[in-house]
Parts: sequence; structure tokens; C-alpha cells
Amino acid sequence: YQWQIDRGNGFENLPEGELFMNVNTPTLSISTVTLEMDGNQFRLLVRSECLGETISAPIPLIIESQATIPDFDFELQPGGVVIFTNASDFAERISWDFGAGVASTTNSTSFTFPEEGEYEVTLTAINDCGENSITKTITVVFEPTAAFDANSTEGCAPLVINFENQSSENTTSFEWVFPDGTPATSTDANPSVTYEVGGAHDVILIATNELGSDTIT
Repeated sequence: YQWQIDRGNGFENLPEGELFMNVNTPTLSISTVTLEMDGNQFRLLVRSECLGETISAPIPLIIESQATIPDFDFELQPGGVVIFTNASDFAERISWDFGAGVASTTNSTSFTFPEEGEYEVTLTAINDCGENSITKTITVVFEPTAAFDANSTEGCAPLVINFENQSSENTTSFEWVFPDGTPATSTDANPSVTYEVGGAHDVILIATNELGSDTIT
């Protein structure tokens, strides 16, 4: 037995391998069928001492569709908003599941999460071959809130003041500005500053994370 294939350029013998298996038996096995194989023709060559060579009628491979490969991208926005974009292959329609009974069927959509944390979002991609789903964990982060306190707000120069950062926990970096102070700037969470000159002095704290920044004076 020898199975043969015609990809459009005439029949040729199929080699045994990972894609085509049992090529020298009455039953041919194909491990993975893809859309590129649509229209390929197969036939079986049979050799025997009594009948010589016999070739079966060509069998066309007709593929109407391919199993979906679900995937999606997402982008965090301020205020707990996340933009979701379908990136599935071979899907005729899709369905989003954001949990708590909230769903959508649009190709691109947005969803507002009520608070920071981890959420599971599932996309189901559907066509005539069936449906497949993918679930991703979304870590939702809100914009930071800048806040601070100081161990003292007045005194005689030279005056050393210890500042305590009280910004929201989602802050990833800090930038302090101390006009007339030493140091004049700092990226420490809780810096100490010396004022050599009397008078009123502004203190600026900028709290930043991946979604933006907040400034307090």
C-alpha cells in the first residue's frame, strides 16, 4: 500500500512522518488538518502479485473551517477601565465573560472594574467546528493618591524635618521637591530635609505608577 497526495502539481508518494502516518496501510492518518490543505486530493496505490497495480479514485479533502484559536489583548486605563481586543484566529463570533454574570459579544470592548485586584476574564471563540476558550488573569491598578505628613511644621533654623510618605499603596515611585531645603529633591519614600533659612517653604510630593501620577503641595 502507498498513499499519495496531489497538492495541485500531480500525485506523489506520501512519506511517513509526524503529519501523515500509516502511509503504507489501507488507512491513512493525518495528525493535523489545516486550511492550507483544503482541496488536496489523496489516493491509494495498491500493488499485488495477482492484480499488479491498482489505484483508487481520488479522494478530495474539503475543509469548511478550522478550529478556533482564542486569544485577546488588553490595556489598562485610569479609573479601573480595561480595554479588551479580540485577537482570535478563525472565529466567526466571540463571547466575553467578565465574571459576576457580565458578558459581551463585541469584537473590542471595555469593562470597568470596581476596585484594584486580580480578575479572571474569559474569551470564547466560536465557529462551525465548535468553540474554544482562553482565560487570562487581569491585575487592575488605579491611579495613585499622593499624601504625606511631617514630624514638625515649624521651628528654629536650622530645622530638620522628617517627612512620612502616606501615599496610596499602589504608588511605585516618589519624587519630592523641597525649595530652599537640603536636599532640594529626593526619591526616598520618607526623606529628611534640613532648612537653614527661616520662612515658609513649600513641599511637593509626586506619586507615580503605571497609570499616571498625583501631586500634592
